[in-house]
Amino acid sequence: MADSSPDCMKEGTGISPELESTVDIIQGMGFSVVEAQCRPVKGSVQVVIYIYSSEGVSLDDCTKVYRTVMPRLEVALDSRDISLEISSPGISRNIKFFREFAIFTGRRIRVLTEDSSEWVQGDLIHADDDEIVLTVGDGERRYGRAEIVKAKISEG
Repeated sequence: MADSSPDCMKEGTGISPELESTVDIIQGMGFSVVEAQCRPVKGSVQVVIYIYSSEGVSLDDCTKVYRTVMPRLEVALDSRDISLEISSPGISRNIKFFREFAIFTGRRIRVLTEDSSEWVQGDLIHADDDEIVLTVGDGERRYGRAEIVKAKISEG
């Protein structure tokens, strides 16, 4: 049954089912997995994984994850023709899936709600399955899952 809420965040988790064991390995290396997608492309398999750490993600970190994950993917996906991209989510990533808010707790974000044409910017101090809490100015604002139309990480 389709969800009839006005929530514009994408449904699901952003993790392809065939990559769940790979996500566990990456989390064991100390990174959060923001998104992990797997799809067939012209006879090969394209895998894109976005990793995050509050301390930042370096090129060396991406290389280390690549070298750890690639041999396992070849076995798990039964293919040697895999295009694997490991990346950080970027400084102004659009938050696509509600579960990402928990990953980015502590970061400054911008939120656009269904009842406003203005973005609200604040520090994300709490996120659970149903709502987020931002520190905005001297106060806190709570936003339910269905209120959020768009959200993105903010550097300003």
